[in-house]
Amino acid sequence: LWTFGLFLAYWWKLPYLYHNGRYMMPVLPFVVLLGFAGLQMVLGWVRRRYEATPVVPIIMQTLLVTIIAVQQLSASWIERAWYQDGCQYIHDRQIQTAFWIRDHLPKDAVVATHDVGALAFYSGRRIVDMVGLISPEMIRNIGNTAAMEQYLDSQHVTHLAVLRDWFEIVNVNPIFQTDERFPEIMEVFAYDKTRMHFVNRVASELTEQGRLHLMGGDVLGAGKMLERAVMADTLSSRARFLLGWAYLIYGNTIRAEQQYERAVTLNPEYWDAYNAMAEIALNQNRIAEGEKQLRGLLKKNPKYAPAYRTLAEIYETVIPDTAKADYYRTKYEELKPRTRKGMF
Repeated sequence: LWTFGLFLAYWWKLPYLYHNGRYMMPVLPFVVLLGFAGLQMVLGWVRRRYEATPVVPIIMQTLLVTIIAVQQLSASWIERAWYQDGCQYIHDRQIQTAFWIRDHLPKDAVVATHDVGALAFYSGRRIVDMVGLISPEMIRNIGNTAAMEQYLDSQHVTHLAVLRDWFEIVNVNPIFQTDERFPEIMEVFAYDKTRMHFVNRVASELTEQGRLHLMGGDVLGAGKMLERAVMADTLSSRARFLLGWAYLIYGNTIRAEQQYERAVTLNPEYWDAYNAMAEIALNQNRIAEGEKQLRGLLKKNPKYAPAYRTLAEIYETVIPDTAKADYYRTKYEELKPRTRKGMF
């Protein structure tokens, strides 16, 4: 009854086999019990049938156990690469993030997340559930950003740890994030609801599709999706930055600058947008303006490596100044290993 009932419940409420059907795993203990009951019935029949020759039930029992063991070992060996990939995938996101939280956040930090397991186990911090896995009162508020924020406030949350695919947060910079080159990027934010903005689902999906089209070289398709994303959520600095990037590649620098300016208005620490505006000025031979913008960017964020590289190039080729070129090149080389992979 439990096995059949749970199957019907998921078919009704959640008709998707996420991650190889892992949400159906609660049926496994009962399937195992049913399997043992079936084996018991078979062996009972064999004992009665061959009561006069007790060696037969022993052989049958040994044979069945051997078949089960061989099947389990064979399946484990065949699927070993899949299991390794799955473990690596979780380690590179949830576990790596948990270790960073453990090593960098204060002991009294309260971290809200939708992936409570590994983060709670490895981080050693108090975890607040955002989607109802261990907080059933949140289930009715899934998709309701205002209700979720009220709940986070009531739990005195200090930080958020979320996958961008689940909760895209913009207008503030993450204090930690996993590698952007791989899907499902996990980010940690200091919780500041006066600045951060939760992007709605439609805009978030359009933004991600636009980013993928940009990376694939489909600028026209990317631009259309990103324009729709901006219309779906006008407060997303990330969507505006990517739209500006699409306009820039397409050759419309005026619209590109407009989107970059809007992005930095929404997020005053959007360093990539500042850098992009400086590069537009340089490409249009407005050297003094671009140089000033880059130096202003470094004043705000002295660890932003791409600006050092561009300034070094300016003083090497446009405004010959060996001392300044060497200085900026050295600073770039010092910071380069700690910068993110790409602007997307």
